[in-house]
Amino acid sequence: MKTNYIFIFIFFFLLCCGKNITDITGLYKNDDYSKSEQLLKSLKFDGLAVGSELDLKKDSSFVYSTCAIISNGRWTIKKDSLILIENEIRWRIDSLNKYSYEGKHPEIRKKLTFKINKDKLESIEIYKSPEGEIDKTYSRLVKFE
Repeated sequence: MKTNYIFIFIFFFLLCCGKNITDITGLYKNDDYSKSEQLLKSLKFDGLAVGSELDLKKDSSFVYSTCAIISNGRWTIKKDSLILIENEIRWRIDSLNKYSYEGKHPEIRKKLTFKINKDKLESIEIYKSPEGEIDKTYSRLVKFE
């Protein structure tokens, strides 16, 4: 009998205190960075993303737009991370989709990962240029709706 009470207590403790990611759907937009935060982040990253939007829909589809591209696909949650799996990606400017940018079109990335922190999503995107240079961009999105 005593073990049943202990089991029930542990069950409710884990249920109440466990990390619970509830409804993550909705529209997210870039958070504003303070001047001091811009300075600190610029020491660690090559750039801070601005003007990005992420719309997470209830059917697990998404639309993600940055200053340069628009992508869509499916999203999933794994532990404390949001994972975006792109199906389609294109330039934000229609004429670039037709004529390309410097002979290049955006490539579908295998997955984009955002760390879930309450109502904020944080990401570090790493790009490698054709010359071999590595560029790290930090992005923080805040739930808008």
